[in-house]
Amino acid sequence: MTKNELLKEMTGAITDIIKEVSEYNHDINEVQDDVNHEIFCMIGDRVYTIDTHKAKEISDIIGLYDAGDTSDITRERLNDLSQIAFENLYAFIYNEIEVAEMIETILKNK
Repeated sequence: MTKNELLKEMTGAITDIIKEVSEYNHDINEVQDDVNHEIFCMIGDRVYTIDTHKAKEISDIIGLYDAGDTSDITRERLNDLSQIAFENLYAFIYNEIEVAEMIETILKNK
């Protein structure tokens, strides 16, 4: 897998999340909160953070965090591959995908 393939996959998954969340809610602040929560859950459920081999692979592809680094989310030291992969995916999504702009665009088109 390449960064571009991962970007395409995550963008598609986030688009689906935004569409689902915005079906029952049209308040942009609430949609943003719900989408951020769903992204957090999605990352935790992805095979990239559950399977040891995939966690290592995804962390090597993204390369933002490694063992011993400190989590920006929890401020804890990252020790296992699942934690490292989660942190890498979370940072990758919010560094590479304009989630807020996607939300605004989808809400405007409803």
